[in-house]
Amino acid sequence: MGATIMLQDWIALRGASSSDDIFQTASEWVDAEDYSDVTVLLEVSELTSGMGIEIQTSPAIDERLFQVMTSFAPSGTGTSQSIVRFATASVPLARFVRWRLRHPVGSWVFTFRILLLLKTE
Repeated sequence: MGATIMLQDWIALRGASSSDDIFQTASEWVDAEDYSDVTVLLEVSELTSGMGIEIQTSPAIDERLFQVMTSFAPSGTGTSQSIVRFATASVPLARFVRWRLRHPVGSWVFTFRILLLLKTE
């Protein structure tokens, strides 16, 4: 069985000079407890060079347990994908999924959305 879940609908983020990372709001994290494999689709419509985004996973709602499951460093607009299979991933899909944005110092912009194509073994 499978499911398609919107991890993040279209969002436009902008910054001036902070070097702090930006995390997805906890109320928007996806609970993927019933699934083992995931394909992550990142769609980008606007970005500043040097942007990066991590897709993180954790077995519980505990900041210390989140690990990077996959990451993207888009060089332009369009769609990118990453397939994470439980059997072969160094960090497989756990229960909770969120994104973390990394951006360059200085002015930046990033407009994106993220879809998760989830399935069981």
